[in-house]
Amino acid sequence: MSDTVLYIDDVAVDLGKDTVIGITKQVNNIAELKDRQADYSTQFKLPATRTNREIINGANIFQSSTRTQYRRLPARLIQNGAETLGYLVISSASDDSFESVFYSGNLNFFSVIQGKKLTDLDLSSAEHAWTCPNVFASRLHQWNVGGYIYPVVDTVNDGIEFNYVDTEIDFRWLTPWLFVKFIFAKIFEEAGFTFEGAFLSSHRFENLITPLVTNKERIISPIGSGYEIAATAYSWPDDDIDKDYGYIKFSTTVTDPLLQNQMFTHSGVDSPTRGFRPAVSGTFSFDLFLDINVPELFIDRVEIQIHDATVGSEAFLRTVTTYTPGNSLSVINAVVHVNDIALTTDEVVIAKIFISDDYPLSGGSVVPNLVNFNAGTRLLLTQSEREVMLPGDIFKIQGNLYDMTQTDFIKGIMQRFCLTCDTDPYLNRVRFYQFSEVINNIPNARDWSHKIAQSSKVTFRDNAYAQKSMMRWEQSPEYPEITEWGDSSFNIDDEVLELQKDVLSLQFISSKRVIRLYGRYIPCVVFHDVENPEFGKWTENPGPRMLILDRESATTPITLLDPFFSTPQTFVTDIPMAYFKHDTLNDLTWEDGIETDYADLIRVLQLYKKTTEQFYLKSTDVHSFDFSIPVYIEKYASYFYVNKISNFVEGKVTTVELIKLN
Repeated sequence: MSDTVLYIDDVAVDLGKDTVIGITKQVNNIAELKDRQADYSTQFKLPATRTNREIINGANIFQSSTRTQYRRLPARLIQNGAETLGYLVISSASDDSFESVFYSGNLNFFSVIQGKKLTDLDLSSAEHAWTCPNVFASRLHQWNVGGYIYPVVDTVNDGIEFNYVDTEIDFRWLTPWLFVKFIFAKIFEEAGFTFEGAFLSSHRFENLITPLVTNKERIISPIGSGYEIAATAYSWPDDDIDKDYGYIKFSTTVTDPLLQNQMFTHSGVDSPTRGFRPAVSGTFSFDLFLDINVPELFIDRVEIQIHDATVGSEAFLRTVTTYTPGNSLSVINAVVHVNDIALTTDEVVIAKIFISDDYPLSGGSVVPNLVNFNAGTRLLLTQSEREVMLPGDIFKIQGNLYDMTQTDFIKGIMQRFCLTCDTDPYLNRVRFYQFSEVINNIPNARDWSHKIAQSSKVTFRDNAYAQKSMMRWEQSPEYPEITEWGDSSFNIDDEVLELQKDVLSLQFISSKRVIRLYGRYIPCVVFHDVENPEFGKWTENPGPRMLILDRESATTPITLLDPFFSTPQTFVTDIPMAYFKHDTLNDLTWEDGIETDYADLIRVLQLYKKTTEQFYLKSTDVHSFDFSIPVYIEKYASYFYVNKISNFVEGKVTTVELIKLN
C-alpha cells in the first residue's frame, strides 16, 4: 500500500491499514462551460480511534452538540512524499468509523468566497465627489489608479441630451463605472489569494468596466463647509397668541440642487422669507452654529422649526429642536445638533431666536444692530439620506453595485473569455488561462506514451452541445424587442446531437449602440427616466453590464459642460469612449467571442474524440499536474487535453480522460 499520511489542523489522524485515498483531479471539464471544477478524493473511512474522535470532537455521538461535522476541516494529504493542501468533510459517522472526503484544487479559493457578494467588498478607495472636475479627471484613471471612470455612454436615449450634431455633454448625464480588474483584485485581496494569467494582464481585461447601477438609499456626507446664515431682527408678530416674545428669524434658502453644497455669503440684513429648503426630499442632519452677540437683549430660547414653504409667508408646521441658553445675557456661542429630520421639497427649516419680553423690540421696526450675527453663525449640513444624487455628493460604492455573488462575477468573466483556473494552495495563488493557451503549449507537451497501460474506449460526441449551440447574454431590459443583441451560436456537424441548445448564458446584460456625437458609435445604457428626465435622479436599474474602454484622440473633441460651477472641460485626448460591439476591434458580443476566445475549443469540438485510457502514474505526475500543458501519446500520434484524472492511487492503474487536440 502507498505511504499515505493525513493531517487535520496539523494533527496526524489514524488511518486504517486498508484505507485507500484515491485523488481525482480536474479544473474544468472541457464540455462544461457553466461550472468550474475542483479536485477531490474518493470517499474513505477514518477509523473511530481515540485520536480521531478527539480530532473530530466526538461527531459520532448522536447527542453530541459539536459542529465539527458541519465544517470544512483544514487538511494536508501526503502520498509518497507528494503533499496536497485542502480540507476534509465528514459526511457520516458510525460507531467504528467516519465517512470522509478530501477536497483540494480550486475549492481552496472558491470556498473562501462562497456566498459573499460584490457589495461585501471594501471598494471605498473608489468613492469620490460627483463633480465635473472629477468626472473629467477620471478619463486618465486605470484599474489600479482611481478604480473608476465616467465613459461616454448615452444614459437617456431621448435624442436630445445625446444627439448626432452636438459634441457637448452635461456631466450630470454621465455615470460612474468601475474597472472590472479593480473589483477582481479586491476579491482576491480580501480572500487572501493572488491571481495571475496572460489574459488578466491583457489590454482587453484591464480596460473592461462595469457600472454602478443605482444611486438610491445611500447616506451622503456633503463636501461643502456649510451654509452661512443671513439674519434680520423683527418684532413679535400680531398673530402671536400671548405676545410674550419677540423673535428673530434667520436662515438661508437652498432651492437649486446645483447649489446644495455651496457656501453662502453672510449679510447683516436679508429677506424675512428665507430658510433652508431642501432641493430634494430626504432625511437630513445638520448643526446650527450660534455665534451671536446680544448686548442689549436677553435670549430666552432658540427654536428650529419646520414651515410650509408653499403658502407664501411660511406657515408653521412643527418644532424639531429647542435650545435654551440659560443665564447668558450678551453672548451665545454654541452648537445645536439636529439629527434625522425628514423634509420634503415643500418644507423649509426656520431658526428663530425668542427674546424675553423684558427686553422687547420696537413694534414693527427692523433693529439689525441689536443682534450681531458673527461669521461663525451658520448651518452645516452634516448628513443626508435621500434617493437622488446632487452635484458635490460623495458617490458611495457599497450598495450601488448589482446584486451578484463574487463567485458568479468571476465565473461570468471566465465564461465570456473561455478561461480556466487552477489553484496553488501553497502559495494561495490562482492561475487563469484561456483554452488557446493549452493549444499554444503543444510544443511543451508531456510525453505519457510509456505510461499507458491499456486502451479503454473512444467517444465521439458530448451531449452538452448541440448541432446549433447557443451562447447568450442576458436580455437588455430597455430593448426587450432585441433578443439577439450580442448573442450568437456555433454549429457542430453531428446529426445525432440535439438540433439546438443553450450551452452558455451570462448573467451580464448586453448593451445596444447608437450613433451620436458627430457620427460616433457609443453604447446606450439607460439610467435616467426618458419621459421625465431629472438631473441626478435615476429611475432605471441597468443591471450588471460590461463594456471595453477605447480611449481616443479626435479632431472633433467632446466638451464636458458644468454650466454653474466651472468652465467647460474639453476632451481632446484620452476621450473615454467605450463599446460593447465594435466593427474593427475585439468586442464583447458572442459573435466575436466565438471567432476569437472560443475558436480553438470549437475547432476541437468539431471533430470531438475523447478517449478514456489507463495509465501507470506516480504521485509526482498527479499532485502538481498542470492542466494547461497537453499530453502526447505516441501510438495515436496526437496531443491531448487532460479532461480528468480519476481516483489516483500510487501503484495502481489510473483512469484518465483525454480529448484530442490535433
